[in-house]
This record gives sequence, C-alpha cells and structure tokens, in this order.
Amino acid sequence: AVTGNHITSKDGAGTVIIDSEDHVVTPSHVNEALKSAKGLLTPTESVVINTIDGHCIIDGTHHVNNPIGHTASKLEARSHIIYANSNRLENFQNALQDIGFETSTPVFSGLASSLSVLTSDDFEHGTLTINMGAGTTEYLLFNNYIAKESKVITIGCDHLINDLYLGLEIGLSTAK
Repeated sequence: AVTGNHITSKDGAGTVIIDSEDHVVTPSHVNEALKSAKGLLTPTESVVINTIDGHCIIDGTHHVNNPIGHTASKLEARSHIIYANSNRLENFQNALQDIGFETSTPVFSGLASSLSVLTSDDFEHGTLTINMGAGTTEYLLFNNYIAKESKVITIGCDHLINDLYLGLEIGLSTAK
C-alpha cells in the first residue's frame, strides 16, 4: 500500500457510439468505453496505480451500474483514476526489495483500507473511509459503488499529538 503527498486522482470519462442495428449494449461496448475513460493523459512524472470503474450513462440521461442489455445510441463510462509519482513509487519499491520483500502491484492505501473494512452495503449506501497515519491522512468516498473522490492530506497523528502537547502544555508521552 502506498501513500504520500505525491498521490493524486481524477475522474475519467469515455464514450462509445452503439452502432449495431439493434443498439443493444454488449460487454465489448462497456470495455471499450472504460478503456477510453482510463486513457486520460497521465500527469507528468506520474503512473497510474489504481482505477476504480464507476457508473455508465446511457444516451446522456440514464445512470446505470450495469448497462449490458440496455438499448442505447451512446454509452459513457466513468472511472476514478489514482496516480503516484513514478520516481517516488519506484524508490519505495526498491527500498522494499533491498530488505528482502518482493514487490507487486501497488495499491493506494486509502483504497486498501476501504476494501479491507467495508461491506457491500457500505459501498452501496455511501461511506467515507479515513485512514490516518503518522504524517498523512488518506480518504476515499464511495456512494452507490462509485468512487466519488480520493485524496491524501499531509496531516497525520504526529501533527495532532504535537498540537495537544503544545496547546494543553502536557508532556509528549501524555499527548500520545
């Protein structure tokens, strides 16, 4: 799981024209629209670490989670894309390898937290997952199975402990 102020995110949208005679949306239409949604230009010196597929829009008006079998002329797909600075990510993975860990596909720690604690009801009805670490706090907002927003804030528990220590004039060990 990766975190840090180098993590950014944005939403992508892709469109496919349903040009078959019957205008029925197929899995290949959905895949093509999602591929287009994920094809945004990657910010300079960044790499995509996670994508979270969102909802689809049929003919610009009907929002659906699964459009397969629906009739449409145009299908739009949304995807939430999470980026990391490629150099910082590579340095992180190299440090892990140096101490004997095998590296695999990185995961945004806010997403890892959400997937580890939320139920399907949470994803459906809406949940804000907040993961507060020592120096950063990550959050990920879901509603109706759609990732609405994710972000890393460079404030963590160390900042709160320091504020308690200074504001209440108590010992650092007491503030912890």
